[in-house]
Amino acid sequence: VGDEIINNEAFSFSSVDDQLIISSQRLIVQHNINATDAIVLQSCLDLRKRVPNDDNLVLLSSDKRLLRAANNENLFVLDPEIASFAEFQELANP
Repeated sequence: VGDEIINNEAFSFSSVDDQLIISSQRLIVQHNINATDAIVLQSCLDLRKRVPNDDNLVLLSSDKRLLRAANNENLFVLDPEIASFAEFQELANP
């Protein structure tokens, strides 16, 4: 699944800045996740605010705590260790 997902045009990349780090700190305690996962989760939450149709926003991770936290924040999640590429496509293109 890895290369198929990374090379998919549906993905975009973003940078980490000080504001993102500061805003992610609350997620560490709230969801019992590490700082890196909090930054990833906050990035997705920020992106959800900017994307007109957030049904296409999927957090891809095999980290169980991050997936749980994202679910608690009402994000669509996909674990590549247990999901197929077809399941990813279904989530990304409903």
